[in-house]
Order: sequence, then C-alpha cells, then structure tokens
Amino acid sequence: MKLVIYSKGGKRYLAVGEFREGKFVGEDELGRLVNLKEKEVEFVCGEVSKLPDFGKIRGIFLEEQVREIWEIGEDLDIDTFCSIFGGNCAEFRAGAYLILSSSPYFKVEGEKLIRRSEGEVNSIISSRIAEERRERILREIEGVLSGKSSPIVEKVLEIYNFGSGDPDVEKVIKRIPEFWERFIDAGYLGIDDIPHEIRQLMVENNLEFFGKEIHYEDLTYLETFSIDSEDTEDIDDAISVDGNKLYIHIALPYRICYRGSPADRFALRRGSTLYLPDGKWNMYPLEVVRGSSLLPGQERSTLTLEVDLRDYSYSFKVARVINKHKMSYRDAEGRLREMGIWEKLVKFAENLRDIRVKRGGIAVYSPFVKVYIKDNDVFVDVFYPNMAVKLITELMIFYNIKAGEFLAKHRIPAIYRIQDQRIEEEIPEENDPLYYAKIKNLSRPVRSSTEAGPNLTIGAEFYVRATSPIRRYSDVINQHQILSILGYLEALDEGTVMEEMGTALSGEYKNFKAQRDRTNFLILYKLSREKRLRGIAISASEVFLPEYPTINARSNVDLEVGKTYDFEIKRVSFAKQSLTLSPLE
Repeated sequence: MKLVIYSKGGKRYLAVGEFREGKFVGEDELGRLVNLKEKEVEFVCGEVSKLPDFGKIRGIFLEEQVREIWEIGEDLDIDTFCSIFGGNCAEFRAGAYLILSSSPYFKVEGEKLIRRSEGEVNSIISSRIAEERRERILREIEGVLSGKSSPIVEKVLEIYNFGSGDPDVEKVIKRIPEFWERFIDAGYLGIDDIPHEIRQLMVENNLEFFGKEIHYEDLTYLETFSIDSEDTEDIDDAISVDGNKLYIHIALPYRICYRGSPADRFALRRGSTLYLPDGKWNMYPLEVVRGSSLLPGQERSTLTLEVDLRDYSYSFKVARVINKHKMSYRDAEGRLREMGIWEKLVKFAENLRDIRVKRGGIAVYSPFVKVYIKDNDVFVDVFYPNMAVKLITELMIFYNIKAGEFLAKHRIPAIYRIQDQRIEEEIPEENDPLYYAKIKNLSRPVRSSTEAGPNLTIGAEFYVRATSPIRRYSDVINQHQILSILGYLEALDEGTVMEEMGTALSGEYKNFKAQRDRTNFLILYKLSREKRLRGIAISASEVFLPEYPTINARSNVDLEVGKTYDFEIKRVSFAKQSLTLSPLE
C-alpha cells in the first residue's frame, strides 16, 4: 500500500491506501476514511508493507537538521536530503516532506528543494514570530472585551494610572521595565522582543543586589589582563599579579541582572550560550553580556579570588577591576614576558598541575576546533593547546577547586561536579602523538549533585564550576552561593538549587549537543567531498584524526597501533557522526 500526504484546512495529514481509478482510497493518521482525487494527494512517499507509526514519522527530522542542510548552500532533492541522514524509505520521505514543507529554509517543488536566501528565511521567521505574538495578544484582548478578568491588563492600567487623571511621569518611567516584565511573565513576549532602549533601562534600574549597597575592593590600579581566543567578546575572566599576590577575577552578571528578573529567568531556561558555526546565541540578553563582560578599558564588578603565591592561602571578595590588556593565546607569552610575569605564572600553573596529578588527577587540555562557512564551503581550524592555554586552564581549575572548598566548608548547597571512579590506566605523556585521543578515552562520567564530593579526574576533594557565569547558568548559581557566604545575598536552599540545577543543565546539554552535532555535521560534509586524509591508529580499528579531532573514525582492516596512515574515505555516516576508512598501503 502507498503512504501519502494530503492537505485539508491548511494542515497536512499522513494516510495509507491505494490509488484506484483516479482516486486514492484509504485511512489517515486520525483513523478517518479518505477518498481523494489524485490531484488532492500532495505527495506520494512510497510503498509500505504495514501500517506505519505516524507519530514516529513526524519526529524523524528536526528543524535544526533542515537548517544544517540549508547552510551548505545548495539546491537538492528529497531523496538526497534523506540519504544524508541514513535512509530513503517511504517513512523517511514522509518525515522529510512534512518538515521541509513547513520550514522557512527551502521551497518544495515536487521532489525538488529550492534553497531560499538568508533574507527570505529571516523574513519568514520574523513574520511567523510576529503572527504568533499577534494571535496571543488578540486572544488576551478578546478575553477582556468579553468581560473576562485579565490580570496583565489590569496591571498595565494600574502602572500607567489610566482613568485617574494625569499620571506621575517620573513614576511611570521608573516602572516601564515592570510593564514589560509582566508581558514576559505572561508568556506574550520573549526577552529578545523587548526594544533595546527598554532592556537597557531594565538593566540600569537593577544596579544593586536586592537594593543593598555593594562594598567593593578597588583593584582598578592593578595591571589586569585577559587571555582568550582572538575573536572572544564574552570575557568571563581576567588575571592580575601584584608581588606575591595573584588575583583571578570572574565577571559578575548579578551586578546588573538581579536574580528573578526576566533576563535572569531567560538565562536560566537557556542554560548556556550556544556557539554555532553561523553565530552565537547568548545565554543572557546582549545588554547584560556587554555590561558584565570584562572588556578592555571598562571598569567592571568581579567575584575575585586572591591567592598568596607563597603558601596558596586564599580569599574571595567582590571587587572593581579594569582589564588593561586583552591578549590572545597566540601572543600572550610574548606580552607577559614584557610585563616580567610570564615565568612566575607558568611556575605557579605547573605546580598546580603537579599537585592535581599527585592526587590522581590528569592534565586535560583539549584542542579548539572552529568550523565556519565561507563562499559556500566549510573550513576547519584546529588550535592545539600552547602554554598560554595550559596556564589559563590551570588557573580556572584552581579557582573552581577553591570555590568548591569554600562552599563545602560552609555547608552551602551548590552544583558540585563529582567523579568518584579512580583512573587506574596509565596516563599518557603530553608529547605522545595520541595524547588527546588517549585522554579522551580515559574520561569518566561526571554527575552533578547538591552534596559535596570528589572529582578524581581533576584531582580535587571538591569541585564546582564558577568561572563562566556569562556563558553558563550553573556557574551563576554557584556564584550566588559564594556571595551569600560573603554576606551579599540570602543563600538558596537545597530544593531551589536542585530544581534550578535541573533546568540549567538541561538547557546546557541541549546547547552542547546542538553545537557538537552541527560542528560534526559540517566537518563530515567537508570530508564527504574529499578522498583522502591522514590519521594515527589508536587501536587495531580506531583512528585518531589530528586535523579533525572531534570525529570518530574506524578502519575496515586491522591497523598497527601508533602508526600513521594515509586513508581513503569509504563511508561517511552523518547519523552516527563517524567515518569508515581504508588504509592506502
């Protein structure tokens, strides 16, 4: 029998049956009998031997997969689209047609997919968002007109003092953020729908922690510097050295985005910043990111860890700093040598690493993989860690270890990163060509808990993440708890931490998966057009690809472990994000 798609009342339905004498007769996914003229059948998906799982068909493809194909920049057909994702049966064709016909990225003409321009796509998406917003507000207005009580409209009337003479203009201006917050809380608008001027006013109106005065330590006199990738704009951390004192400064978004505000709740739900080859989606609204990022020349609030380099004693404090030197991983060594502090920092970082390793931890320095699209082609840049990367990595790990110790000491619930399985295998040397692949294979599952515990991979009795609060909400929660110990805020109870941990980590995982899948998809697309590449045998069948370290690759014949081979690409699996290779010798 045939699996087809037909339209009725602006909706598309799946149906199975047979074509007879110019008509299609069968049953649709709602269990209704259908008797359609041939021309009323919108798309013929193919033959099926039994009644398919209609719900499963509708979930085969996601919108993000359509976008991935769109980014490649080519027209194609439905069969090609399906084959990229590993199937070409009737069910796959049905799922593909359903998602593609409703997607803004392609225009479907029979079997052909005509790629829309970026301008067309943005226009369609904007129109859809505007229409959804209009419909929601219209439903609210209809409710008011029919006599139903509407808390949001009543609140607007109250704020603007309608019907009570002239409003107090200054009072109205001060409460404009509250007016917009009501629309967000009611679900009519997202934080990005609010005009920039209003969002800026929302930020400016919340410069204190719950109305309390903030006491800062003025560290603006220090020669503070940051080290990041060249194109980094969200600067979470910066460093200062003053004699025997080392300062690790971490951005403090709470300074301009109070807990419970729309921007804060927006960040909680998003979980983390999403970085994709075609751009990034900030966890916080842009005003909060810019207002808290440790940008060069700007005075900023920080949660600073002060360390005595002689005995490693430490203290946390809220401070004011100015980032006076924005450095990249490539030029940091030369510039820090000019400042006369490179050797001191490297010695400290190496001591930190040695302490962790003696406790059973491992030195984990991962390569940076950047994928971007230019002129309808995919480019991959891989940057393997130099000493500047290792330096910053060790300083951030140290901050997180001390934050974990500090929270555990005061018995404050936080989001601890726990890994309690001891690593028994031999740790590879850093000069081993397979170091990164072997370290990856040594990784153990990490769980998050509100109860303190060890992280044996790090080599720490307690470990939390608190160094990326602009980009990761779990760090914001841990920052809140540290601030409570310092007396600035009320501590969150364990139930609240647990609930928000679930929300934040769920969003973070979704973003991580989207980033990983999109990056690997584009790399595999690039490799699908190539014939050869070089790799090193990790085992008799596993292959490490130095130019593409995130891709899993296997050989179809046995290999000599540790040997470098030139391979022919035999198969690219987009579904499994892997390659099958064959050695050329």
